[in-house]
Amino acid sequence: VGRGPAVGAPGAAPVGAVAGHPRAACVPHPGGPLYLSRFAADGGGSPLPAATAPEHPAFAALADWARGADGGIARIVDAYRGQSRLGLEIELPGPVGERNLYSLHPRGNIAMLARSEAGFWNQLAAILATGNRAVIVADSVAADTAALPAAAAARLVHTAHDLGTVADINTALIEGGAEEVARATAILAARRGAIVTPHAVESSGELELPPGAFTRKMLHATVTTPHGRLLFATTHLDHLDEATRSLQIQAVLDELESLGGALPDVVLTGDFNEGPDGGVHLRMTTASFSDLWQALHPGDNGFTYPAPQPSIRIDYVWLKAGLLPERIQQILDVVVQGVTGSDHFGLWGLFRL
Repeated sequence: VGRGPAVGAPGAAPVGAVAGHPRAACVPHPGGPLYLSRFAADGGGSPLPAATAPEHPAFAALADWARGADGGIARIVDAYRGQSRLGLEIELPGPVGERNLYSLHPRGNIAMLARSEAGFWNQLAAILATGNRAVIVADSVAADTAALPAAAAARLVHTAHDLGTVADINTALIEGGAEEVARATAILAARRGAIVTPHAVESSGELELPPGAFTRKMLHATVTTPHGRLLFATTHLDHLDEATRSLQIQAVLDELESLGGALPDVVLTGDFNEGPDGGVHLRMTTASFSDLWQALHPGDNGFTYPAPQPSIRIDYVWLKAGLLPERIQQILDVVVQGVTGSDHFGLWGLFRL
């Protein structure tokens, strides 16, 4: 539920969405696995430093109250103690001397769409632990909150509006299976104004690629949309050795095939460190992936690296199967006082399911 600003670094750039269009995806130089894997929890817990700031007063009040309430509520709320990294700031090493600051801040108003009392308390605890405000929409299950302490109650709003009409929300927590998530996602996508992102990832993970000059990975997530399920992945291939890139892209394709199964729609983005005339591009097209830039801008070199005067195209958005290309353009290509947003130009891609 926390929000971290973009990490501006070679090989680590944000993947986001463009406000106002439900199918837009903004993919500035996607090499993020190099940094993102440091923040991803594994079986040993999160590698992020423990929280140093005091618990948010609203969450502390909720946790103290829960100890005297129903035992099930106490167990749910207590599980969030010490888990929030609200206020955390980490300065990451800059490969070329730049300063990269990763920090976590509240999102603001979070809509709650619970389908059980346990789900309600889980959502409320997560929202308050991360310093946000809870908005209980009309179509959500709502537990009895009349006895909540004032500090917690002040961060909780009951509204007569449903998920589609409630104003001023920044994201939504959704409890339910694939059909419930798809329904809620369709409602959020139909809203006017800025995109409200549902937290509804079906599954996610990472794959460590064959070793090269640096550790390289692929991150992937399967998401549910109103039009079907989508497998999204991003990677960053070796920059020195063609043979290593060949091994890495084969590992990526094998993993996507294994993950996809009967799932036809796949998006793969990343810094492939190789131009369209290389073996990696041939391997991708042979595997039935479509190069979004090449499909929509045939004959345009579309150079992305090195900024601000790129001379080679090594960053890609790849689509497979039923995804229909609609638009792609470069971003982060504006020079301000001699500096661009990354050492690569980014890509903004639009496709239709």
